[in-house]
Amino acid sequence: MNFRMFSVLLVSVLAMTDFTQAAEPAVGLNSMKLLTRDVGWAASAQSLFWTTDEGRNWKDITPQRLPKPTVGGVFFLNTSTGWVLLSHSDNNDEQQFETAFTDDAGTTWSASPVILPWHRYAEDFSGGGSVYFADRLRGWAMLEMRSATLAAGRLLFTEDGGKTWKTTTDDPGRSGSLCFFDKRSGMLVGGLLNTELWLTHDASSSWQQLSLPSAAQVSPANDRAYGAPVCTDGRHGFLPVTYTPAVYHEGESHSTALVLFVTEDAGRHWRVDKVLTALPDRSHGSLVASTVVDSTLEAIASSQQGSTLFTIGPHGDRSEANIANLGPVSEVSFAEQLSGWALTSEGLFSTSDGGQSWTNISPRSAVLKNHHMSKNQSRVTTVSTPPVSKLDIPRGQVAEPRMGFDRGMVPSTSDMLAWWLHGPYFDYQISLPGAANHKQDSGLTPQWVTAVQNYGWGLWPVWVGPQAPCVNQKKVVKIKTNRDAYKQGKAEVTKAISALEKLSAGFKGTIIYYDMENYNTSNSGCRKIVRNFLNGWVNGMQASGFKAGVYGNVAPSTLDFSQLNPLPDDSWITWGPVNSPPNIPDVSIWGLKPTKGPDLCDPFTDKACNPFLWSTGQRIHQYVIDTHAYPHLETWGNVELEIDPDIVDAAVASPNTQAKSYTFNFTSIDYPNAKLTNALGLNDAGNGQLPQVVGYWYFVSSSPFGFVANPPYGANDFTMLEYPNDSVRTVATGINNAGQVSGYYVDSNSNFFGFMVSPPYTDQDYSQPISLGSGQLTIAEGINDAGQIIGYYEDSNGMHGFLYNTVRGNIINPIDDGGGSVLRGINGDALILGIKQGSNSFLYDAVTGKPTDLGFTAYGLNSSVEIVGGDTLYDYQTGAQVTIGMPSGATSAGAFGINNYSFIAGSWSDSSGVSHGFLASPKQQ
Repeated sequence: MNFRMFSVLLVSVLAMTDFTQAAEPAVGLNSMKLLTRDVGWAASAQSLFWTTDEGRNWKDITPQRLPKPTVGGVFFLNTSTGWVLLSHSDNNDEQQFETAFTDDAGTTWSASPVILPWHRYAEDFSGGGSVYFADRLRGWAMLEMRSATLAAGRLLFTEDGGKTWKTTTDDPGRSGSLCFFDKRSGMLVGGLLNTELWLTHDASSSWQQLSLPSAAQVSPANDRAYGAPVCTDGRHGFLPVTYTPAVYHEGESHSTALVLFVTEDAGRHWRVDKVLTALPDRSHGSLVASTVVDSTLEAIASSQQGSTLFTIGPHGDRSEANIANLGPVSEVSFAEQLSGWALTSEGLFSTSDGGQSWTNISPRSAVLKNHHMSKNQSRVTTVSTPPVSKLDIPRGQVAEPRMGFDRGMVPSTSDMLAWWLHGPYFDYQISLPGAANHKQDSGLTPQWVTAVQNYGWGLWPVWVGPQAPCVNQKKVVKIKTNRDAYKQGKAEVTKAISALEKLSAGFKGTIIYYDMENYNTSNSGCRKIVRNFLNGWVNGMQASGFKAGVYGNVAPSTLDFSQLNPLPDDSWITWGPVNSPPNIPDVSIWGLKPTKGPDLCDPFTDKACNPFLWSTGQRIHQYVIDTHAYPHLETWGNVELEIDPDIVDAAVASPNTQAKSYTFNFTSIDYPNAKLTNALGLNDAGNGQLPQVVGYWYFVSSSPFGFVANPPYGANDFTMLEYPNDSVRTVATGINNAGQVSGYYVDSNSNFFGFMVSPPYTDQDYSQPISLGSGQLTIAEGINDAGQIIGYYEDSNGMHGFLYNTVRGNIINPIDDGGGSVLRGINGDALILGIKQGSNSFLYDAVTGKPTDLGFTAYGLNSSVEIVGGDTLYDYQTGAQVTIGMPSGATSAGAFGINNYSFIAGSWSDSSGVSHGFLASPKQQ
């Protein structure tokens, strides 16, 4: 196949045929268990995996149900018999539960509904939970409730292997981990910050809350958090407890301790068995990952500097193994003293030599070819093991950009949960208490931080201290206009760090952004004071082991913040281009210069706005959605908040670690009377509602022409795009938030040229042709809010990608990943999605010039690096995937574009061979 044929197939044929997916990114695991040295399981929110060869190969054993469920608790009694708690949301947004049972290690499953006996509301249950079985018949299920402040749950028990469930007469009302010594005696550990321990001796008919004896090596004033209990037989069990200092004092060392308690009478009495002290600091309620195997304690303590595996044998013999490059460990499971697993945010790792060496054994799923399945058939999945690499970019503590928002005071935890479940945002900014120009926020507490982090939110902190003497605000505390500005800036460091670490010990050594509000940059004396003050801030933060960030308007950022010595580690810039019409968000970290628009700033040649000013390469951009409406209000999950939106690509105090899960509603997009309509791209113009969509269409005997479709996509809502002058074919491939459309046209000599067209899309609004290489084939495939166009061209050496600035006309080429490449999409961070000829997709970073192989084929991405291809949405940062599905009546479908609100554009074919465009509107699960 020659390059020309390959190009045409990419933009035309794929939208009308079946779609095959190769391996997806690493699955975002949340639980696991090693049953024997060889056999174990690992689970994500959507999938359950099984291995019989120490994790070298995995089998997807997820129970196939419709609708696709969420995997809650998993429990295996042995290497063949197990149960899974499943949940899904019904049409009333209520969680429905099932228990699935297998007796052949997941080869087959039988499922039974869980009939809930209580009066309930839609928001009662989160869908999560845990299960535990004492034998094949008797078991318990804990269903988690949405009460973030209480860590609440409801308990059920079964006597027929999970076919039917009953309530207990005395329910502790707490969610957590279960463990039973036999069919009558058991423990429940959980509650808010894992601080409660409950015991039953009558098969859960009644429960008593229990307190453990003191450990001599640990202060009785320290806070305790209970880990997962271990029941070994009818009388013996273990309980690990993490102790953290209850009160913090400046200048003191605050170490964590892990104490292992043992019982020999089914939990009635406990004694201290093993103790580990002087462990790295942890926040209250967080646990040191640990387990017990054959009376041996295996614990992994993690810190910023690395992790250490501690082993204490039955007779007190100890060993330590330092672990490099493993990341913070959340769970640990050992089958033998030398053989174990560790679950981290980077994946699942195994050791067979007592922790001296570790191997990444994360399962990676693959979606097989869609064989025209009806909507009543289950989707088949399999597993492949080759690793998928991540972008190797020094970008602070986030690997990829995310969409975020900020506001003055923190929303309630319930509001944050609603926005996590229903909104497009992943990160949130917190204003630290105690700053001179920030009101006391009673809602911002350590408990609030823990709760929202558990939901999935990433957090970045700001310190609103003294402002410039020439600040454009009244009644604020200002920097003193004397020679002590540097010392004043440095003095703010101690207060800011103290405020941050009181919220969570996990924030130690991260980053804080100084909020320097807009000031008069024509006042040279004032600017000098600001620079001296911020030099003190940056030097003080970096000397304290923290990263230093600075927030401000685009003029101070480019004129003053960029001149600090040393430079801030990261910059958070607020800027809405003054010439933007209302309701057009500029979701980009590019082109941030104090001029009249993004197109007047070339990020590769203009030093004032290029991304290389900051050591981590990029920044946070607080953008404006509507310059004519303030405050900006958004509603997600029936919760309205006043916010400023951001694109976040810089260091944060705690990165987002979870993906969002979606179901989709489909809207057909059909050009009037067309035989074929393909939707290829879309923007954010609807601000969370229906966006503008672009693509191409044709009649039975005509050539394709492009279109722009406005909601509600009726017959009168389409604008035809036809490149003027000798065009026989026009295809629209992408659209940004200013309505600028990228595309290509074909002339009468079969030459291909790229173009851009701006509203109102008349002949005069088209750009000059973009022609590269031999001049015979240049295709523009996508455009972002900074006016950067990507595409590909052909010359005598093959096919190459390109990045093109629509105003300056400068070109970065070639953009290849080991051969002929087609570039498919670009986001607001200038991350570029491409496809190697006949191979997988790759991500290319326009800053570092580095490509990264994805291991699967994809066609579109957004600014949160959610990637679509075929019928699957991938979250690149976590590795999670969501099946998009197909419209009713479709025989095949494929997704080609995704916007920042996770709306997806694509095409589907019906049984008569007619192709339709579609818009998939997300509803988070």
